[in-house]
Amino acid sequence: MSRHANRSLPWFLAVLLCCAQPLLADGPQTGTIDGRVTDNEGNAVPGVSVTLTGPQRTRNAITDADGGYRFALLQAGDFTITAELEGLGRAEFATTLNPGQRRGVNLTLIPAEAEEITVTADAVLISKYDTGVISTAPAEVVENVAYGTRNYASTLRQLPGVVSVAESDNLPAVNGGISTETQVLIDGVDTSNTRRGGEARLIMPATALAESRLETQGFGAEYGRVMGGVINSTVKTGTNELHGNFLYVGQNPKWRSLNQLELERPDDHTPSFEASLGGPLRREKAWFFVSWADMTNNLLDRLQDGTVIDSSRTSEPRIAKLNFQPSDRHQLAGTWIDSRGNGIASPGNSGDFLSLMDRPLFAQLTTVTWSVAASNSVFLEMKASARKDLFPRNLLFPKESLDPNASPDDPPGNNYRYRDLLTNLRHNGPASGSGIGYNDFPRDTASASVSIFRNNHELKFGIDVQDIAFTNLGNVGKEFRGRGYDSTLPGGYAAPQRVRIFEDSVPSHSEGVEAALYAQDRIDIGDRWSLHVGLRLDDQTIKNDVGREVDDSQEVAPRLTAVYDIKADGSLLFRASVGRYYQNIPLDFAYREYSELPTGQQSYTEYNWNSSTQRYDLFRRQVRPAGGGEIQRVDHFYKDQIALGLDWQFSRNWVFRTSAVSHETDNIYFGNEQFTADGTGVERVVRNWPGAYREYQGVTFELNRRFRNNWSLNTNLTIGDAEGNTASVNTNSNLFEGLGGVELDTGATDTTSRFQAGRLGHDIDRLNIVAVRIFELGKHRLSLGGFFSGSSGRYFGPTLATTVAHPTTGVEIDTVTRLAPRDDLQLDDIYTLSASLVWFFPIRGTFEGQLGFEAANITDEQGVLFVNPRTLEPISTVTAWQLPREFRLKAGFRF
Repeated sequence: MSRHANRSLPWFLAVLLCCAQPLLADGPQTGTIDGRVTDNEGNAVPGVSVTLTGPQRTRNAITDADGGYRFALLQAGDFTITAELEGLGRAEFATTLNPGQRRGVNLTLIPAEAEEITVTADAVLISKYDTGVISTAPAEVVENVAYGTRNYASTLRQLPGVVSVAESDNLPAVNGGISTETQVLIDGVDTSNTRRGGEARLIMPATALAESRLETQGFGAEYGRVMGGVINSTVKTGTNELHGNFLYVGQNPKWRSLNQLELERPDDHTPSFEASLGGPLRREKAWFFVSWADMTNNLLDRLQDGTVIDSSRTSEPRIAKLNFQPSDRHQLAGTWIDSRGNGIASPGNSGDFLSLMDRPLFAQLTTVTWSVAASNSVFLEMKASARKDLFPRNLLFPKESLDPNASPDDPPGNNYRYRDLLTNLRHNGPASGSGIGYNDFPRDTASASVSIFRNNHELKFGIDVQDIAFTNLGNVGKEFRGRGYDSTLPGGYAAPQRVRIFEDSVPSHSEGVEAALYAQDRIDIGDRWSLHVGLRLDDQTIKNDVGREVDDSQEVAPRLTAVYDIKADGSLLFRASVGRYYQNIPLDFAYREYSELPTGQQSYTEYNWNSSTQRYDLFRRQVRPAGGGEIQRVDHFYKDQIALGLDWQFSRNWVFRTSAVSHETDNIYFGNEQFTADGTGVERVVRNWPGAYREYQGVTFELNRRFRNNWSLNTNLTIGDAEGNTASVNTNSNLFEGLGGVELDTGATDTTSRFQAGRLGHDIDRLNIVAVRIFELGKHRLSLGGFFSGSSGRYFGPTLATTVAHPTTGVEIDTVTRLAPRDDLQLDDIYTLSASLVWFFPIRGTFEGQLGFEAANITDEQGVLFVNPRTLEPISTVTAWQLPREFRLKAGFRF
């Protein structure tokens, strides 16, 4: 289906070979633990034996003349560092290493004549080496807490600053950004949607992940192409001990409470399961981890016409991961994820069952990583990946026959789409904007890394290259527009207006290459200061569907973070950062604005309704792609950001964090329709609009207790103010459309500019509290987990489909106007409390059984999440409200 697929493999291999040099990956996965060993007077102690014990292997090092040691190429996990020298005693330190993290661990030895020979240091839970503000959702918390669904995307809602209102939402947004401005990584590989950006498209069970980590507010120069934040989820790895689990999750529509639509719930058991197995292929050398699941989110829905449907999204993700470390100097890792399933596309804008679209989901990711220690101070990491997403679109319930006696312009006489301008609902034909067809989103990446430790510097240099494409085949046919849809009326409406007859489409293929170079230096200045200086160069080229270059841009983004260790012991850190962050141009923009072949949407002939003939036969206009004309190029939009923060580890297990951030997004671009200079026609205009803007100021507070002694607590509160006049995930906008036009109904001349500025829909304050407590009852354990989430209501304002005309020629443009400020109304605040209770009991040896339940939204709050701005009523789907309470049975075993 895609020209891209035919050339991806040789390109993939060629770039991997070319990258075998000192370069940097876009998402480093291996970490480093280093530090110094001193005596009780602070003097360096050379020749000390330092042992690192971790989940996969034990490693040893000897301190150098400055008492320094370093362990690199480490997978994430829990580690114990032990230093020992005869006559000076023994020191021990336990710590947790996150993916790609550097953890500094200094150890102090006490002479033998002192009372204490062995010193066990308290674990440091914060790090001055972290460039940005980092928050995590670790496995020991996620596995003991109930969420809206079992998909890992639901767990991201607990991270500070994340705005993802719907419990099952796979479109997380961060710190005043929108969902397309979030980078979603898995095992360090960019899996963001190539069409628009963002989106956690890969469906996986949360139990297959070691952690999900969010980095915001000053993330380093190794990350780019996004402005909001970086979410990196890491698949579990095998260890030296064989381990596995099987979890049966029982679900039933009857086990959901009655929702706002009051749908009858059948007593129909819909079980899910999640299974995994990991262990050594060869102890101390090679390990494996595999996972398989069958998942559903168990949802019923009702359309505007009363049709009840099963709108569940199902998936069968399969995961395999291999790690091979032949020596301390080399490590190979490979990850394969195949996530396929089914769902219904766009039920929210479907007005009847005839408009429903079936959308199978086929998503796959393959990643290979090679890490090399060239010396004790030079480390390389090379990575290559291939990503494939394919989403076919078909009618779920196509018409079996047409009424031969009906007019071809009336709903009974055709199977085309009717779009009601009053409600924006689709009827009779495909609800999806592109109609019947498919989307194909491939992404091939290659990158590599070098980290150089030299004196008080940690230098990084890097490159990564991504070959991306977007292929779409759309078949709309015709779209009838009017107000007040009624299939029994002539023309399908109480007030029929016009029909668009689309030209037959061909597969539209846009492709691009994104490359980045960066340099970064992390400098330790004395015992207190750590300075992070970075510079990133991004290069992007895009070719449209006829191979014309429509973008060739280079952007330079400087980054600076300073961390001050107030007490010089790593327990109280002040950080400040400034930087520029560019957003790449999505391929959806090239598809919408630069396609020169018929796409099924941008090439059509329009006819008005003729009340005399009861047909749509009055010619209005013809719209065709530009086709060889001058490309209206745009500059990338960006944000400039400043952030301040304080990290305080005030006891062995507790950390308090607070941060404040302010940023402004400039250079915003989009396309819309404008009158030609002489007013005799309409043209599509694409530009960076000087009057378009977004800005955000916010503060975050966190109080976290790490999982220790069988309990943990994670709390975060985010308060922000996101304002502007545009926040669409699409690249076409009604803002400033038809400038100079006069609204036909009112005579207004500011139809598309009035009431646009205000607080944006994603301006949401959030409070999250996640707690886990495990009770030891002899050989039995009882796990209790809870998740409370509170959010302020979304801002919105009423809108109306309207038409503006040129004041002298009368040429018309259809658009949308705001009837009140965009933040004129606000939905009620919403709250959700979920709980999990599981009993673990011994079976035999290391085998342990588990039996319990989880209750998502246990208080059954069903606040409104989404409102149709045309009708000011909740959109006609169950997802307009919080998901009703659901009980799930959990039974299984682990070892």
